Amino acid sequence: TNGDLKASWFEWKAAMEEARGASSWPDSNVAVGYSRMFSKDSMKSFDRSTFTAGFDSMQNLSFPGKTMAAGRGAQAKARAAGERFRASKFSLQRRVLDAWLDLVLAAEAQRLASDAKAAAAVGTASASATGPAAMAGRGADAAMQEATRDAEAIRAEAAVQKARVTLAALVGVDNPDEIPVPTRLPEARPLCLSRAAILDAAAEAPSVKQAMRGREAAVAASDLARLQWIPDVNPTAMATGTIEQSVGAMVVLPTRIVAIRAGIASARAMRSAAGAALLQARRDARGEAEAALVAAESEEGARDLLAHRILPLAMVASASAREAWASGNGELDAAIEAAALEREARRDLAMAAVERERALAMLEETLGADLEALARRHDPGLRQANTPATSKEEPR
Repeated sequence: TNGDLKASWFEWKAAMEEARGASSWPDSNVAVGYSRMFSKDSMKSFDRSTFTAGFDSMQNLSFPGKTMAAGRGAQAKARAAGERFRASKFSLQRRVLDAWLDLVLAAEAQRLASDAKAAAAVGTASASATGPAAMAGRGADAAMQEATRDAEAIRAEAAVQKARVTLAALVGVDNPDEIPVPTRLPEARPLCLSRAAILDAAAEAPSVKQAMRGREAAVAASDLARLQWIPDVNPTAMATGTIEQSVGAMVVLPTRIVAIRAGIASARAMRSAAGAALLQARRDARGEAEAALVAAESEEGARDLLAHRILPLAMVASASAREAWASGNGELDAAIEAAALEREARRDLAMAAVERERALAMLEETLGADLEALARRHDPGLRQANTPATSKEEPR
């Protein structure tokens, strides 16, 4: 439903049609003429008529090799348009995933803000119960904390709505309220490809393919420039009643020597430029893929550390502080601080989980392919072999 993606598809379609037209032959219109001779001689009306047929004098009939070279160039440009469509598709996919991950992060922030608001309310109530003297000092701080948490909760709710509006615009949903709010963090997508396989796949990235098609077009343009030395021939036919019939041809000689040589030199330079662009596109695609992979691996390590070590310890500490306060053996401030540390660990976990998925989406945009599809293409049994039967449950 995205308009930009549709426009990219129609541009690809238009380029394909242009390629058909560029390779068509004859590439000149047929010109038909008629003239009538006026004479006092006794002649039949048909013999006074002269019919001519030939090709348009404003556009020469090209040597077939020239149209073949022009067709190869146009076809390469059409294939480049196809790669631009593929790049647009995965760019849109990455933008949608980014918007969805923004919504995931905003929803988690809203839940954490709600917990912080509840904790601040408990602190305010506890300060109020200690008496007027204590309320003058500690109670004011607790009230300020509660007001701050209220403001954070309002901002978190606004962030959720903003993310829903952005996502609705990208996917063509008229009512943003139809976008569901996620209730938990996304599961970690399995990365079933080795680093070497991912970097090899970067050689087939849309940016690389576009550069390859550009070089093919430059090669065809260079061939077409050299073919300008070949003369064009315009055949003609004429008939004057039953008196005279003739056929002929006009040969168009390439006398614009300086212009032809300049065209060949320009095409050769563009061919070298296309080769350099292709080399750099390969380097860039490989570098971007490796950078995204490093980011994904780093965030994956952070997520595992937070989910299976830091957050469980924070949860135990928070539970212990709450139990100590409930039994009268601990302070409320210690319980509130422990709960804040737990929320901080949850916030860090959410950031790590979201950033890992962002890095994978960026990697897919760079490669121009879904990671799952690449895994099946590389080894049909790889994904099933590397996917664990039961996934680790993260603390919620």
